[in-house]
Amino acid sequence: MTSTPSTGNKNTGHEDVMGKFGHGKMNKRGECLIEFCRDSDLVIKNTMFKHKTRCKTSWSSLDGKTKNLIDYILLSTRWKRSVLNTVMLAGGDFDSKHCHV
Repeated sequence: MTSTPSTGNKNTGHEDVMGKFGHGKMNKRGECLIEFCRDSDLVIKNTMFKHKTRCKTSWSSLDGKTKNLIDYILLSTRWKRSVLNTVMLAGGDFDSKHCHV
């Protein structure tokens, strides 16, 4: 089992917590994240906006062939209409496989 949560891109049954624009397939840790968000009145905001893969994934393998969304923006449901967009910013002046959120 992977150590990072993946919420996937299907939000059926989870519309109250996440959008339909995640990445990949949901795994067990992704289910736990969704349950945590539901119990804590949070939404996974960066799954609610349609973007190209390169603008929504926050990690890529060294060869650039594998990309994952592993950094999530969790926001109180009270403020969910306040954030109008999220995007991952590639590049940066540091040695990392991660993108700026």
